[in-house]
Amino acid sequence: SFKTRTATTCSLVATSRRRCGELSERRWCNASFQTPADENTLADWWLATRRCFRTSYRTDFDSAFMLICWLIWKERNARIFQHVSKTLDQPAEDIKEEIAVWGVAGIFSQFRE
Repeated sequence: SFKTRTATTCSLVATSRRRCGELSERRWCNASFQTPADENTLADWWLATRRCFRTSYRTDFDSAFMLICWLIWKERNARIFQHVSKTLDQPAEDIKEEIAVWGVAGIFSQFRE
Protein backbone atom coordinates (compact mmCIF):
# COMPACT_ATOMS: atom_id res chain seq x y z
CA SER A 1 0.00 0.00 0.00
CA PHE A 2 0.99 3.62 -0.35
CA LYS A 3 1.26 4.02 3.44
CA THR A 4 3.63 1.07 3.67
CA ARG A 5 5.81 2.34 0.80
CA THR A 6 5.93 5.81 2.35
CA ALA A 7 6.83 4.46 5.79
CA THR A 8 9.53 2.24 4.29
CA THR A 9 11.04 5.09 2.30
CA CYS A 10 10.94 7.41 5.33
CA SER A 11 12.73 4.87 7.55
CA LEU A 12 15.42 4.39 4.91
CA VAL A 13 15.88 8.14 4.52
CA ALA A 14 16.13 8.59 8.29
CA THR A 15 18.70 5.81 8.52
CA SER A 16 20.63 7.26 5.59
CA ARG A 17 20.74 10.69 7.20
CA ARG A 18 21.95 9.19 10.47
CA ARG A 19 24.65 7.20 8.68
CA CYS A 20 25.66 10.18 6.59
CA GLY A 21 26.08 12.10 9.83
CA GLU A 22 28.32 9.35 11.20
CA LEU A 23 30.44 9.37 8.06
CA SER A 24 30.70 13.16 8.17
CA GLU A 25 31.65 13.13 11.87
CA ARG A 26 34.47 10.72 11.10
CA ARG A 27 35.58 12.99 8.28
CA TRP A 28 35.02 10.16 5.84
CA CYS A 29 37.02 10.68 2.66
CA ASN A 30 38.90 13.44 4.53
CA ALA A 31 36.12 15.96 3.97
CA SER A 32 33.77 17.63 6.41
CA PHE A 33 30.24 18.31 5.23
CA GLN A 34 26.76 18.86 6.61
CA THR A 35 24.20 16.08 6.54
CA PRO A 36 20.97 16.57 4.59
CA ALA A 37 18.42 18.64 6.50
CA ASP A 38 14.66 18.18 6.31
CA GLU A 39 14.16 21.57 4.70
CA ASN A 40 16.49 20.80 1.80
CA THR A 41 15.79 18.56 -1.12
CA LEU A 42 18.38 15.90 -1.70
CA ALA A 43 19.37 17.61 -4.97
CA ASP A 44 19.90 20.93 -3.16
CA TRP A 45 22.03 19.22 -0.52
CA TRP A 46 24.10 17.41 -3.15
CA LEU A 47 24.77 20.58 -5.15
CA ALA A 48 25.71 22.55 -2.04
CA THR A 49 27.85 19.79 -0.55
CA ARG A 50 29.83 19.07 -3.69
CA ARG A 51 31.10 22.66 -3.47
CA CYS A 52 32.84 21.67 -0.20
CA PHE A 53 35.22 19.51 -2.24
CA ARG A 54 38.15 20.55 -4.38
CA THR A 55 37.33 20.27 -8.07
CA SER A 56 39.47 17.14 -8.39
CA TYR A 57 37.34 15.39 -5.73
CA ARG A 58 33.92 16.31 -7.12
CA THR A 59 33.69 13.47 -9.64
CA ASP A 60 34.41 10.95 -6.89
CA PHE A 61 31.87 12.61 -4.61
CA ASP A 62 29.27 12.54 -7.38
CA SER A 63 29.96 8.84 -8.03
CA ALA A 64 29.69 8.01 -4.32
CA PHE A 65 26.48 10.02 -4.03
CA MET A 66 24.88 8.20 -6.96
CA LEU A 67 26.06 4.82 -5.66
CA ILE A 68 24.53 5.49 -2.25
CA CYS A 69 21.23 6.64 -3.78
CA TRP A 70 21.15 3.55 -5.99
CA LEU A 71 21.81 1.17 -3.07
CA ILE A 72 19.11 2.84 -0.97
CA TRP A 73 16.70 2.57 -3.91
CA LYS A 74 17.52 -1.15 -4.28
CA GLU A 75 16.84 -1.70 -0.56
CA ARG A 76 13.56 0.18 -0.84
CA ASN A 77 12.50 -1.96 -3.78
CA ALA A 78 13.46 -5.18 -1.99
CA ARG A 79 11.34 -4.17 1.00
CA ILE A 80 8.33 -3.16 -1.08
CA PHE A 81 8.27 -5.69 -3.90
CA GLN A 82 10.00 -8.73 -2.41
CA HIS A 83 8.95 -8.18 1.22
CA VAL A 84 12.55 -8.70 2.30
CA SER A 85 14.17 -6.24 4.63
CA LYS A 86 17.52 -5.93 6.31
CA THR A 87 18.23 -4.42 9.67
CA LEU A 88 18.49 -0.64 9.57
CA ASP A 89 22.27 -0.84 9.95
CA GLN A 90 22.82 -3.36 7.15
CA PRO A 91 22.21 -0.97 4.20
CA ALA A 92 24.88 1.34 5.65
CA GLU A 93 27.31 -1.56 5.88
CA ASP A 94 26.44 -2.52 2.29
CA ILE A 95 27.20 1.04 1.20
CA LYS A 96 30.60 1.01 2.92
CA GLU A 97 31.42 -2.36 1.41
CA GLU A 98 30.41 -1.32 -2.11
CA ILE A 99 32.39 1.91 -1.87
CA ALA A 100 35.44 -0.12 -0.81
CA VAL A 101 34.95 -2.46 -3.80
CA TRP A 102 34.63 0.50 -6.16
CA GLY A 103 37.77 1.99 -4.59
CA VAL A 104 39.77 -1.17 -5.20
CA ALA A 105 38.47 -1.21 -8.78
CA GLY A 106 39.86 2.30 -9.25
CA ILE A 107 36.51 4.09 -9.60
CA PHE A 108 37.42 6.56 -6.86
CA SER A 109 40.70 8.20 -7.67
CA GLN A 110 40.72 10.58 -4.70
CA PHE A 111 38.65 9.05 -1.88
CA ARG A 112 40.48 7.19 0.82
CA GLU A 113 38.81 5.94 4.00
